[in-house]
Amino acid sequence: NWLWAVESMQRDMQQLWNQPLFSKDAEEWCECGNNGGDETNDPKSCYEQALNVDPTFKQAWCNLGTELEKIKKRKAQGKEGAKEEDWIATVKELKYTAKQCYEKALESDQTFAVAWFNLGAHVGANDYFSDYGVNVSNYTANQCYEKALEQEPEDKNPEAKKVWSKIWYNLGTTGGGQVKNIKYEKRACFVKALELNDDDGNTWYNLGNQGGGEVSRNQAAVKKLTSEECFWEAVTRTPEHKEAWYNLGQNLLQKSGTEGKDAKGEESSSPFPSPGECFRRAVEIDPEYGMAWYRLGSELEKNKEKSQGKEGGDRTWIATLKNENYTAQQCFEKALTCNSGNKHCWYQLGTVGGGTVGSKKMDKKACFLKAVKTEPINHPQDKQTWRSLMSLGHPQKECLENITNIDPKDSNAWYELGLESKTPDEKRNCFQRALMEDTKHKEAWCGLGSQGGGSVDAEKYEPLECFLKALHLDEKYGIAWYNLGAVLAKDDDPQGQNGCLSSIPQGKKLTINGKEIDCTAKECYQKALSGNEDSKEDWCKKAWYNLGNHQGGQVNTQKYNKTKCYKKALECDAKYSKAKTEYDKQQACLIA
Repeated sequence: NWLWAVESMQRDMQQLWNQPLFSKDAEEWCECGNNGGDETNDPKSCYEQALNVDPTFKQAWCNLGTELEKIKKRKAQGKEGAKEEDWIATVKELKYTAKQCYEKALESDQTFAVAWFNLGAHVGANDYFSDYGVNVSNYTANQCYEKALEQEPEDKNPEAKKVWSKIWYNLGTTGGGQVKNIKYEKRACFVKALELNDDDGNTWYNLGNQGGGEVSRNQAAVKKLTSEECFWEAVTRTPEHKEAWYNLGQNLLQKSGTEGKDAKGEESSSPFPSPGECFRRAVEIDPEYGMAWYRLGSELEKNKEKSQGKEGGDRTWIATLKNENYTAQQCFEKALTCNSGNKHCWYQLGTVGGGTVGSKKMDKKACFLKAVKTEPINHPQDKQTWRSLMSLGHPQKECLENITNIDPKDSNAWYELGLESKTPDEKRNCFQRALMEDTKHKEAWCGLGSQGGGSVDAEKYEPLECFLKALHLDEKYGIAWYNLGAVLAKDDDPQGQNGCLSSIPQGKKLTINGKEIDCTAKECYQKALSGNEDSKEDWCKKAWYNLGNHQGGQVNTQKYNKTKCYKKALECDAKYSKAKTEYDKQQACLIA
């Protein structure tokens, strides 16, 4: 009896093993998982049960992988009830990650598009979903999407179109690829996705980032859409898409004449909101969106400048968010609280007088210093920031050295650096560098002449030649005439610097821009002072003094004797001792 019972059990087990009932049981378990499980089994357990029954059930493998990713995502979001072992499946005593589940599904069917799609999304998120075992796929994310799209059918119902649209979208986000021997760039992938489902804001956003494209929707004619039109489509479908609002604002900034609505929502003729309104919407969605705060502040400041003196103009440079008003300064403060590494925003905060970032109050100079010290160092924007620091009394030489480091071709900065340098060699080198960048820089020619001349483009120039170069560029350039006269007469050092000998004897003729003039110091001083009679510049007092030493002369139509020349020198500088001495002598002679 005992032996009969064992043999009977073996026959029953063999019969049960050979029956094709496991497949049906596996489908029931899979359906149970799809419905959220039952009283004793969660979805993950249901799929594991299905695969214990039928290890080749591709849909169960795919669903199990998706469930594992959901569990891990809940864990990453800090939700309770998700333990590390929960996102590892056990089938027939073997461990599987989500990625390995998709690979198992594809072992059963290499044409299973859903598995390829899920595997592509999983591979593309390797930073998020780490592998548990050593079984890794040899396919990149976009190769997986290519494999999936090879199976795309011609006829699709509306729900299927949304799925295939998502696959095209993912292929675009991974750089595009080749499907059915046709190569698709990113833009083309997003266009394909929108032709299947034009109701996805993210796809419109990504097409906008590609510069727009030609899209046919609902069998309508193909229409070419610009970037801003794509971003507008994105925010129309997904109003909470902060990046789409931001990029729409950025694109509108590049379009001249686009006014739209201002940051307070005022109507205008444009079909789009104004850039300021776009940035306002972005920070309304995400109050921590630092770049949007910065752009909003910049737009408000521009509106303020445009509306100065206009009735009701102040409404355009105040933004309202959740019943709170913000000025440009407050927007910059918010931007820097979100991200203190925005050098452009530090500069802008400085231009509006500084502000409070965090709990620290900073004046405009402190903001400008913060801007130039924020990465990237020596950014082109820093040129203007160093200029602003110069105007606030920061050491001039340090500012100019930084400007020439940023832009070595800035001839004006080289010239100014020459003026600030201490030694003749340093000055000469700076003036030569300015002229190397711009041979029409009259001030640099004059500066080079004042330092004894130098070489420009491998050609040597004497001081007199330097001053003549300056006068050829501007024949009314007073200081060049003064320096030329000082060189000819050796009355005084050019610009108070180094004296030099003339290579042209006085009394000869000079030709400047086709005009002949007498080559005398007196004539040069008269031309220097013509149009500069009331100037208080240092060289003017010397020109008046030297003209007095040459018995006076005529400036414009008025004649000046020696006494009047010395008096004019003293009007420029009451402490000019040489002029005071000569003036007193002339006065004494008159009294005598």
